[in-house]
Amino acid sequence: MVNQDLPLLDHHKYPPYGECIYCGGVSDLRIEHIVPFGLSGNLELPDSTCKNCADITSKIEMVILRGEFWAVRIFRELQSRRKHSFAPKDFPIKIVRNGVEKQIRLPVNECPILLHFPVFTAPRILTSVEKKSGVELRGVDTISFGQNPKDFLLKHKAESILTNQSQNPVAFARMIAKIAYSMAAATGALELLTSPSPIPSIILGEELAVGHWVGTIDAPNTSHSGKLHRIAIFPDERLGLLVGDVQLFCDSFAPRYSVILGHL
Repeated sequence: MVNQDLPLLDHHKYPPYGECIYCGGVSDLRIEHIVPFGLSGNLELPDSTCKNCADITSKIEMVILRGEFWAVRIFRELQSRRKHSFAPKDFPIKIVRNGVEKQIRLPVNECPILLHFPVFTAPRILTSVEKKSGVELRGVDTISFGQNPKDFLLKHKAESILTNQSQNPVAFARMIAKIAYSMAAATGALELLTSPSPIPSIILGEELAVGHWVGTIDAPNTSHSGKLHRIAIFPDERLGLLVGDVQLFCDSFAPRYSVILGHL
């Protein structure tokens, strides 16, 4: 079993890979951060991504990091290459007061940060051979950071807080796939596969059936105090599959995601 826990702000550099883990190119290779740098990911795989693939994965990550994750990144003081210099000074909060919807803006440390994690169905490969474009949502799992929502409502004399659900679940699923796949490459787990992994085509946007390989693990959410994110890569001998298990913000009872990396 290949199993890797990622402690808070842990720094580890794996041996250079020598080719792009996504396309196989060998020119202009760069470091891949297994967990995005903007989520305080400091597991590095040198010489493992070409410029073109790095641009693609960076765009995927920025959709999430400067979208629904932005406020919690600032609140938890996660690292940023630009020290959050482009971050808003305050964030909009929609509330309902006396039956009327109203928007207010507050500094991040005064906000109830409600982060909506998409809850997908299990990877379709486990239940069906049929591929479908995109991902299949069965709900959201809301994790609260920042101000306690009940205290916030009392302070602002409001009945409820209005929030948007996950804004781009496909981009989120592709980011999760990238985390699991790059960890499998770093730890040598890809060598267990009998054929090339389908995950690079998911990450690069060539394969649209993202939910065939990426889904949410149907299990009670757990918390790992003192750790920020958790990744496990393991062979499931019963199913004959190499599986990635990814939990972002694992200290906060966030959901876990399964990535089917390929056949053993």
